Amino acid sequence: MCGAAHGDETFLLFDAPIYSELFTSFFDLEMSRLLVKTMADFANARKPVKFNNLLWPSVKPGEPLKVMELQLGDPKVSKDPFEKGLKFWKDLNLPRE
Repeated sequence: MCGAAHGDETFLLFDAPIYSELFTSFFDLEMSRLLVKTMADFANARKPVKFNNLLWPSVKPGEPLKVMELQLGDPKVSKDPFEKGLKFWKDLNLPRE
């Protein structure tokens, strides 16, 4: 899985003069609109929210993590991209403090 780094969405969530000069394409503005709507829905709802009409996956203890790949047009839900790497470290049986 590739894409934006953690925190990259900040530029699309908050309106600041320095950001508005950087993001001027239709795709930037549409992604900004979708992100702000999704965050506002999440803050106001007591139920699962959607991103571009796709239900955001819930995190449930004991179940594999699912992540949403945020993209215009065709967002998708994928299994945990860190699962394989995490298994490697767990299998080393390193001491824990």
